[in-house]
Amino acid sequence: AYKSGYSIRQIAEEIIREKEAHKEIKGLEKIRMLDDYERVKEDLYIRIVSTNKKVTVLERGIYRKIGDIILGVYLRINEDDGKLCTTLIDNTYLDKWELSKEDVLEQAMDNTVKMAPPRFYDGRE
Repeated sequence: AYKSGYSIRQIAEEIIREKEAHKEIKGLEKIRMLDDYERVKEDLYIRIVSTNKKVTVLERGIYRKIGDIILGVYLRINEDDGKLCTTLIDNTYLDKWELSKEDVLEQAMDNTVKMAPPRFYDGRE
């Protein structure tokens, strides 16, 4: 940022703003609510799993595999200024919630479309 022309003061102010924003993250509260499906179901969504997280999701996560693509169920903990804080939902929650994998995946898919609607582009433009 300094090399891009920002002053030390501007950089410090931005750091302080970010620090204050992180204080407001109620992530631990959401994680503590995970036992109650009704309280967290609107924050479940689907993420395409990166290669380095693939093994963890396949062993512990709730997921759907389509060809080589793994779609994992995550909990949105916080979203601020385009920054998303998430955590993988462990498959042991299926028993706690008394729900099937398909029910949870369907809820997460519905939420994902609401959170990030698909965009269609005209390739000719």
